[in-house]
Amino acid sequence: MPRKEKLTVKEQIAYMRDHCGIKFEICSEAEAEQFLRESTYFFKAKAFAKDFQKEKDSEKYHDLDFAYLKELSTLDAFLRKQIVALTQDIEHFLKVGLMADISQNPKEDGYSLMAQYFAEYPSVKTDIVNKGKVSYCKDLVGKMEQEGYAVWNAIEVLSFGQFINLYRLYSKNNGGWNSKLCNLLLPTKWLRNAAAHNNCLLNSLQRPYSRTFRVSNQVDSYVSQIPSLKRSKSKVSKLSNPVIHDFVASLFLFDKTGTSLKTRQYTYRKLKKFFDTMLPRNKDYFLANATLVSSYKFAKKIVDFLYEKAYTGYVEQKL
Repeated sequence: MPRKEKLTVKEQIAYMRDHCGIKFEICSEAEAEQFLRESTYFFKAKAFAKDFQKEKDSEKYHDLDFAYLKELSTLDAFLRKQIVALTQDIEHFLKVGLMADISQNPKEDGYSLMAQYFAEYPSVKTDIVNKGKVSYCKDLVGKMEQEGYAVWNAIEVLSFGQFINLYRLYSKNNGGWNSKLCNLLLPTKWLRNAAAHNNCLLNSLQRPYSRTFRVSNQVDSYVSQIPSLKRSKSKVSKLSNPVIHDFVASLFLFDKTGTSLKTRQYTYRKLKKFFDTMLPRNKDYFLANATLVSSYKFAKKIVDFLYEKAYTGYVEQKL
C-alpha cells in the first residue's frame, strides 16, 4: 500500500470534510482546528470514526459530525483515567490479600516463593536489579540483594504483569487459592495497559479489536447475578467485545478484592457519577447509534448494581 502523506492540521480537516464526508456543523472547522492543536491529534480523533457507518459503496461516513468524534475522544480520556485509578486499587488489594494469606501460611516463609518465582521467570531478577540502578527503589533493591528477596519486599518492585505471575504461582502452590480471581487477572492487565498507554477504548465498540479470547466463566456468572441483566439478550454479544469484557472483569475483580468498604463506595460513587452525568451529557449525538447506546446501557447497569450493592449490603449468590 502507498505511504500516507503528512498533513497539516488544516489539511487534516479538509481531508475529513472532503474525503470522509465528516461534517463541521455542530463543531466548526475553527473549533476542530483548535481541538487538534491543543487537546489531541488527528490519528487519535479520527480513530473514533470506526464507531460510525459509511455510506454504501463510499468512503464517506453517514451523518457524522466532528463534534461526535470530539466528544468520544474526550470521554475516552476520562474513562482511561477512571480505569487507571481502578486498576491501581486492584493491584493494591491483591497485594493486601496475598500478604495476609502468606502471613498465616506456615508452609511459606516468604523467601521460598520468590526463589521458585525467579527460577520460573529468571528475567525478572535482572529487571529488578536494573530498576535498582535508576529508580526510586534503589535502596530497597540494594537491601534485598544483601539480605535476600522476600515476597513482602519484592512485590514493591514488580510490574503489574510480573506480580500477576507471582500471584498465580502462589495460588497454584496452595491448591487453587483464589483461583477464580486468577481468571480475572489477565483481562484486568490488558485493560490497565491499554488505559495507561493512552490507547483508545471507545473506538472499538462497533468493530471490536481483533483479539482472540474466551469470555471468562466468572465474568459471565457475575453478570448473570445482576437482576436487570439476568435475562438480557445482549449479554453474550456485549461480553464478546474485549474492551467491555475486560472492563466488567476489572469491576468484579475490584469488588472481590476490595476489602475496604469505604474505598469501594468511593470508587463506585465516582463511576456512577461518570455514567450518570458525563457520559450522557451530549447523548443527542449518539441516539441514532444503536451500538453505542446499548453498550452504555449494559455497562451502566453493572456500575449501578455494584454501587447499590456497596451501599445496601446486597448479598450475592455464592459462585
